[in-house]
Amino acid sequence: MPGHPPCIFLPGILAPAVVRYAELIRELGPKVRGYTKELEIYTLSPPPDDYAIIDEVDALLHWTRRAKLEGFHLYGHSGGGAVALAFTAAYPKLVLSLTLDEAAFDFSEEMRGDLAEHQELQRLMREDPARAMPRFMQLELKPGFEFTPPATGPRLLPNRPAGIAALLRAFEQHTVDLNALGGFRRPVLYTRGSLSADRYERSAERLGKIFPDFREVVFEGLHHLNTSNQAEPARVAELLLDLWTEERPDN
Repeated sequence: MPGHPPCIFLPGILAPAVVRYAELIRELGPKVRGYTKELEIYTLSPPPDDYAIIDEVDALLHWTRRAKLEGFHLYGHSGGGAVALAFTAAYPKLVLSLTLDEAAFDFSEEMRGDLAEHQELQRLMREDPARAMPRFMQLELKPGFEFTPPATGPRLLPNRPAGIAALLRAFEQHTVDLNALGGFRRPVLYTRGSLSADRYERSAERLGKIFPDFREVVFEGLHHLNTSNQAEPARVAELLLDLWTEERPDN
């Protein structure tokens, strides 16, 4: 039995992709060609002032060409989800299916408003990250839910606070072609935790009105800092395998 087409996994800000997706790729099994691609922002020290989302989109395109991938499934968490969304708008014919795990930004005017408090943290991220990071992490959670990060965990990405500030600025400056997204007829899956910030639920509702083939799965008791791809990798693997076996129309 032939394996599935490849899937590229893009991470968020908490851990490198190779760490974040290790268990999920293991659950998907040997017939799945799972590739992890780090965000470009975390290869730059410090992030340049002219960093833009198009840098991530172009880098992903070049990466897939070097790997000789002519079509692939695309999965992105948080910041990686925003990049995956922007890439799909720019190169829809390359994407066989799109999975967004709480994409950090959907490029809508509504979400620009939702991120107003995050934008206020940009300067503090650079000047006093020890103060900024706890507030930033709390903004990822449903109001009233308190989360204490574990004392031990995966190695954090370098330049994380400066990278967050650069990503927030880049989100504000980037636009996507909504007509291109509306014309994307291949499967789109949106996953989120029930304890994540309410803006992710609103984002899923907006995206569900754009993509013709869209479904949402909510993981009870999980949230943006304890995501489904790490907390329930077997269930996420099952969802992805089901998604990937659907008939894929041409765009």
